[in-house]
Amino acid sequence: MLPGGGIGRGEDAVAAGAREVLEETACRLAGVVALGQSADSSMAIRHEVHLVAGWTVDMPRPDGREIVAAGFFAPEALPEDLSPRLAEALAGYLTRAKAARPAPPR
Repeated sequence: MLPGGGIGRGEDAVAAGAREVLEETACRLAGVVALGQSADSSMAIRHEVHLVAGWTVDMPRPDGREIVAAGFFAPEALPEDLSPRLAEALAGYLTRAKAARPAPPR
């Protein structure tokens, strides 16, 4: 799965995404952009997902609490135990991320 977590009351989704990545992987994101959001009302409470992307030069270090392993992978060399839902959506996420921020910030 991708890093994720909750958004604080009044917190910006882009800032929350960058914060969650930092907390869970020790990677600081630069050039963070919103890629989209979706909502699921099938649960007892409304569940929203905000997808953000950014650049990092940091090596991921799992926090050992929420994340037990972290790494960067080429799209053609993803882990075999990748979530089926993520595997299905990942190509679209990568396309949107490249369109939103095609090159690392300088």
